[in-house]
Amino acid sequence: MTTINLPIEMFPMPGDTGFVRTCRRNSRQSTSTEAYESVRPHINAKCQKVLDSLKAAPATDEELQIALGMNPSTERPRRKELVDAGLVVETAERRKTLSGCKAIVWAAAPVMEDV
Repeated sequence: MTTINLPIEMFPMPGDTGFVRTCRRNSRQSTSTEAYESVRPHINAKCQKVLDSLKAAPATDEELQIALGMNPSTERPRRKELVDAGLVVETAERRKTLSGCKAIVWAAAPVMEDV
């Protein structure tokens, strides 16, 4: 099982206190495919460029910015939108940036088939 933390505003329920609720989802479900299909009409062109790049190969934010010619202030929020939508995930891999710091490597969420 994968654990994700979601803002409570995304799933308001009577009696909610405003704290972040932890949701569990079964990794066997085709949630990645469903998430993509549900937000596909709302993905803007820049988000689509980031998603397409990450489908081709996992990358750090810096690598995405260089490959796509995007300003960091444009790329990071688009990648975060994709993470929030469940279409992009953090990998366990870290790579060095041009400054020598370690950075998270991001990847397109795997499309899971129903079992």
